[in-house]
Amino acid sequence: MVSRLIEDLRLLALADAGKLCLEEHCLDLERFLGEAVEAYRPEAKEQGIALVLNMPSTLPKVRVDRDRLTQVVGNLLSNSLHYVPRGGCVRVEAERHDGQVQVSVIDDSPDVPPGDLPHVFDC
Repeated sequence: MVSRLIEDLRLLALADAGKLCLEEHCLDLERFLGEAVEAYRPEAKEQGIALVLNMPSTLPKVRVDRDRLTQVVGNLLSNSLHYVPRGGCVRVEAERHDGQVQVSVIDDSPDVPPGDLPHVFDC
């Protein structure tokens, strides 16, 4: 766990310095998102949260850094499952949008109060 935290901090430092190299490859997004959702399904079930994947059956392959996308989608799903109350729902959706593919994680978590929005990313 500590080694992963150290690696995450190293990657953040590289990203902040503009020196994070992305290793882009063609990725089957349908398969990738299906596997991501299935990896979090046991946690969602244990917490009484519906985890739903909505996407067209034919998405184009995308060029992405699989490790970074895994990190982003994992963080979004983990956060959603942390904040959505029992009986809620987390939806992962993908759609073509203006020549690109847009991936969204939408959940039933309580809204952040408007006064707190400017401080969401404060340390």
